[in-house]
Amino acid sequence: MAGKKQAKTHEYAPPPLLRQSVRAKLVGTTSFENNLSIYKSTSLCVVNFLFVRLQTDVVHLIIIFFSTGISAPVVYFVDYKYHCIFLEEIICSLTLRDHINSIEQCNSCADQGLYKLAERIGQILAKMHNENVIHGDLTTSNILLRHRPEDTEPELVLIDFGLSYISALPEDKGVDLFVLEKAFLSTHPNTDMLFKTLLKSYTATSKMSAAVIKKLDEVRLRGRKRSMMG
Repeated sequence: MAGKKQAKTHEYAPPPLLRQSVRAKLVGTTSFENNLSIYKSTSLCVVNFLFVRLQTDVVHLIIIFFSTGISAPVVYFVDYKYHCIFLEEIICSLTLRDHINSIEQCNSCADQGLYKLAERIGQILAKMHNENVIHGDLTTSNILLRHRPEDTEPELVLIDFGLSYISALPEDKGVDLFVLEKAFLSTHPNTDMLFKTLLKSYTATSKMSAAVIKKLDEVRLRGRKRSMMG
């Protein structure tokens, strides 16, 4: 009809994709004041944290982490209808991968700080496995170092639980360590001693280290056989 004003339309701008794994997408949200206020529209949740689309059983795993003193992103809100979780953004942090790379570039691979860090990681992974939590995707990119003014040493934070699950089987725990070992040695060559330090610390803290390390050795052997067979 002539003279009738046309309704204004607003284009929807999807949030930026930050990370993507097999079962999850991690996207950034728009900042909405520095508090817990949440603005919901038909297609977007806006909050001052990160927005994750994954299965809600991840929340249970994070609760287990906090009950045992393992650092992970805080869960602020769960949308069961759309299977979305609002998680804390780990600011002032650096991935373990970038941290190791920066030290290697300074030609200080034997840096004692790295070995102390490896010991702490071994302890954390042992605590995680003691609670029968399998991460499923342990890499040096899924461990963050958070630097806060009040801390004497960086806090280690585990992230990316899209493949995590519960299992008491030593086999699953051995595979978890094998995945990290492969990621360690492929991403950071010549860090064999660093990973051995991690395993030594893990063994000292784990409640069933003998069975887990035995399975780790078996998984390594299977991996070598597959490589030889092509």
